[in-house]
Amino acid sequence: LPSIIQLDGHHQRRVTFGNRYIRKHFMELFLENLDGYPTLLPTVYDTPVEELSHLKLHNGNIWRWNRPIIGVSKKGKPHIRIEQRTPASGPSMVDIVANVAFYIGLVTGLCDEGDPTESMPFVQAKENFYLAAKNGMHAEITWDKERGPLKDLVIETLLPIATKGLIKLNVDAEEIDYYLNGVIKARCENSQTGAAWQRKWVERNGKDFQGLTEAYFLNQEKGIPVHQWQI
Repeated sequence: LPSIIQLDGHHQRRVTFGNRYIRKHFMELFLENLDGYPTLLPTVYDTPVEELSHLKLHNGNIWRWNRPIIGVSKKGKPHIRIEQRTPASGPSMVDIVANVAFYIGLVTGLCDEGDPTESMPFVQAKENFYLAAKNGMHAEITWDKERGPLKDLVIETLLPIATKGLIKLNVDAEEIDYYLNGVIKARCENSQTGAAWQRKWVERNGKDFQGLTEAYFLNQEKGIPVHQWQI
């Protein structure tokens, strides 16, 4: 099968940031699955239709950045959840918790200020995403119709919003300060993400990827956030 398919007049890949904001209901994404993506694994399940086996299989080979997942409990009760990519970016457990706290606090805080999708068109959100993925802390992105450094945006604008969100969720003040200021802000200030650390390691030690993996693992085992990792 081709790696690119046609959807709404645009070429789309199975691994994608997405195509647009949801307008009214999650069902839009599953209809998009049917209309835009050919069957990749033509498996026929001999299971009750209530288990939604074919729907789950097809949805399982379309990888949006935020992916809707349908599950069915052992008692036959269906549920829907959102699969997030944020925690996996780690790379340490401390960083994972900080990333999740920042994300949940920010989403909560932004929603309290109104509908975030009204102030940023989807095409702009998608562009910001890829700029950040490509350039890391050195990315220049657009927020509130102004373009500027990502790290400044996080420190000056987004962290205060995330703090308000976590306060609303009754998160302990010391934990908020540690994970948002002690980890996220500190990471912004020295620009050392997991990817940046790996690039620095290769610059100093060459393309010894076995050695890179071992050093990466040892730093993880120390239980310290990535902005404190030594080369």
